[in-house]
Amino acid sequence: MKKLTVLILVFIMLFTCTDGLFAEEGAYKDTLRVGISYGSKSEVWFSSDSEIYLTDTLYNLYIGTVPAGVKFKISVENGLISSDYFYPTASPVLLASGGIISCNDNAYRGMFEVANKNNTLTIVNVVNTEDYLMGVLGKEMSPSWPIEALKAQAVCARNFAIKHIGKHSSYNFDICATQDCQVYTGINGEGERTRQAVNETAGVLVEYNGKVVPLYYFSCDGGYTEDSENVWVTAEGYLRGKKDIYEKEEYATRYNWEKTYKKEEIEKILTERGVDIGNLKDIRIDEISRNNGVIRLTFVGDRGEKIVTKSSVRSYLSLNSNAFEIRKHTDEPVYKEETEEKTVYVLTSEGTVSVTNPRYALSAQGLYEIEYGTRTVEELADEYAYYTFNGHGWGHLVGMSQWGAYSMAVEGYTYKDILNFYFTDITIKETGFGWYEEADEAASSDEMPEWLMPKESWEDEEENDEAYDDTQWSDTGL
Repeated sequence: MKKLTVLILVFIMLFTCTDGLFAEEGAYKDTLRVGISYGSKSEVWFSSDSEIYLTDTLYNLYIGTVPAGVKFKISVENGLISSDYFYPTASPVLLASGGIISCNDNAYRGMFEVANKNNTLTIVNVVNTEDYLMGVLGKEMSPSWPIEALKAQAVCARNFAIKHIGKHSSYNFDICATQDCQVYTGINGEGERTRQAVNETAGVLVEYNGKVVPLYYFSCDGGYTEDSENVWVTAEGYLRGKKDIYEKEEYATRYNWEKTYKKEEIEKILTERGVDIGNLKDIRIDEISRNNGVIRLTFVGDRGEKIVTKSSVRSYLSLNSNAFEIRKHTDEPVYKEETEEKTVYVLTSEGTVSVTNPRYALSAQGLYEIEYGTRTVEELADEYAYYTFNGHGWGHLVGMSQWGAYSMAVEGYTYKDILNFYFTDITIKETGFGWYEEADEAASSDEMPEWLMPKESWEDEEENDEAYDDTQWSDTGL
């Protein structure tokens, strides 16, 4: 019965795993197709603690079984996918198991699809959405953090995943496993507390104006979050910047930062970006947001200027955030002597008036000359040798501060409190999900779709699992 159960699960997944690519935008999907590798590998190694059943997905045909504990290779050559356990095929191959599947020694839940694209392998983990989130959460937030902070992060990650479904549809999967989407390493990214956080928020999504929206997050804000349009392009009503009254400097390891560049280093960065303004004379902050973020920055040279705005302000010089001030200084400061100022109050026919730096004054003893002292001051330079950026916060500053979530959780706030503080006018909804229930119901049935049946009927194996000999195809390589 175990083989029958797994194959029926394959049937269910074959009909549900494409939902992400053709679904209504923003709808909760039980299954995600996560791209583990694409465009680079010509071979991949798999194994499982249980038997792996192989299916040709183009023809919905069972093509082979790999025994439990066997590590085997799938490769592509001349447009054909091949292995010792099935004949070469041009079709994508689905791997399903009743246990955990390892791909290149990393363990994953769910199933795998291996396809050929331009003679390289596209490796897709077909996985339940909540299982996917368990593998993401521990890579985005420390599993040791308070559970309510982890739960807030889990909801953010779920919203982000749902809203980015189809981002990599050209490769026939929903989202990738890198920072381009969200870092996902399968079971290696899981922990007891991260699983708890996902389970206790299962199916929860955040909406704004009745629609699911992507929830953005970052490390810490240093006191203020930022309006979305001041970092990217569009003004989103739920992404409003605000003073962060919860994030604590004693918790946030990146609350304050400082970075110094030599003038020559900045000139090299500009040149590498194809910008020629000649000799760098100054860097000027031209516009600051209401939340203290730099929106417009100008590099001034003797042959022109270069203006950068919004997110480019941070990325241009690899700064930690847009919230900073600039201190400019030379190799050896130049000083000059400056005459001190004095103000004298003089009685006139119109009353007492103030006079700055008068040369002479008339007193009862007659006219006398006023003496002034001098002071030493640093002379402003025509250009600077160093630029020091003193800033606050780490990241794009739009949405939820992770260290702010930590601080709020420590103070006893719930994950809903955290989300409602960092995102404006949102609705937190429990959507529910049903993949497990559907799978259990199907697994309990003794009926199998005819198209999934191999030519040799499984009826005998259904009656007696031992009647099936896993070694019967060993000589043929199937």
